[in-house]
Amino acid sequence: MGKRGPQPQPSKLKLLRGNPGKRKIPKEVEPTLGIPDRPEFLNDVAIAEWDRVVPELHGLGLLALVDGSSLAAYCQSYARYVEAEEFLNANGSTYEAFRQDGSLYYAKYPQVEISRQSAQAMHRFAAAFGLNPSSRSGLAVKLQKDESDAFTEFETG
Repeated sequence: MGKRGPQPQPSKLKLLRGNPGKRKIPKEVEPTLGIPDRPEFLNDVAIAEWDRVVPELHGLGLLALVDGSSLAAYCQSYARYVEAEEFLNANGSTYEAFRQDGSLYYAKYPQVEISRQSAQAMHRFAAAFGLNPSSRSGLAVKLQKDESDAFTEFETG
């Protein structure tokens, strides 16, 4: 049996939120921050999603090299969701089918379930990365400075 209660949040996310519960923040293992290699198996829609979210996550300091597989799973879930929704938009969610006795009934396309499962998976992965409004509510993010702009704080004007 798994642990009860809400999923624990990473310490970095708690700090970005300002530690609203004022509880002691445990010291965690700090993975190497950086942009993981994009897997070759991603399809075009998943690649576009990867290219959209990676710069944001990296800029917030929330992306580690070991996050590649989870991020790939999020992107593939997104791509499967888009594919299923495009099919459903073009064909509707049901089709006519016949029972063995010849009577007509309406059956759901498999894409209905694919869309639902992909949306659920996307939501779980998105929450882990702070990609949805509820998971990033209260975040007070300090953006990483661009090293090439290190002397702008000394400019007088």
